[in-house]
Amino acid sequence: MDTNPLSLAKPGIGSRIVALLAYVVVLIVPLLVLLFGRKQRFVLFHACQSLGITLVAIVVPLLWFMIGWLFTFFSVQVPLLY
Repeated sequence: MDTNPLSLAKPGIGSRIVALLAYVVVLIVPLLVLLFGRKQRFVLFHACQSLGITLVAIVVPLLWFMIGWLFTFFSVQVPLLY
């Protein structure tokens, strides 16, 4: 019998609930899983994926805002460029 906790065994209901909570409670559960629950590969994967999706959902709108602000700023300050 395989006793390795990082094996690819079918996850139980507890692991599935923690993986679901990683997407529902966005920053808290994934960080708790990364700090305390690194034994289960299934839960760790979903925690990392949830953090990645959250990071993209925060960074992309900020970049979009900054680029738009720069275009607006330069069109007012240096109107010869447009």
